[in-house]
Amino acid sequence: MHPELVRRKCVVELGSGSGLSGLSICKLFTPSSYTFTDHREDILERIRRNISLNGLQGIPSQSVDVMELDWFCSSEQDAERWKDTDVLLAADVLYDPDLFEPFLLTLNVLTANRGSQVAILLAVKIRAEETFRKFQITAESMGWVLEDISAPDAIGKVFPPGCYSHENCHLFSVAFKSSTR
Repeated sequence: MHPELVRRKCVVELGSGSGLSGLSICKLFTPSSYTFTDHREDILERIRRNISLNGLQGIPSQSVDVMELDWFCSSEQDAERWKDTDVLLAADVLYDPDLFEPFLLTLNVLTANRGSQVAILLAVKIRAEETFRKFQITAESMGWVLEDISAPDAIGKVFPPGCYSHENCHLFSVAFKSSTR
């Protein structure tokens, strides 16, 4: 685990789904702000409900928000909205090869003209080597580099033994090959 990567930072999560990753991060590591994003209103409403059920609203030292972000039409307006972001995070979003390019293009938009000022973290459970390899090839062809920064046995420190299979779970730092775009 790397709590220093998110503690007291402004974090935006891409593709939050139910919000489990963000809820855990907010409870355990106290980022200064955390924005959950996804593309459908029903998903965003589910995240809002889960935030409420987990008591994350109204904490003075932490701002929590839920916003729409569609990877197929991310824009300069999105980049402006999150220009003060310290960390872009995505967890378990690499299941559909049709989403790889839109996801990476969204990273391009959100990090344009920011160089290394924003950290990009990608949490991955590799279920199919071929699918992950396709993502790596797509990322590399678009100028992105992935570095595995997984902490040994980190999942085992969060979940009790036998609760979750942490085989093939990885945390990647993602960066653009050239810091000048």
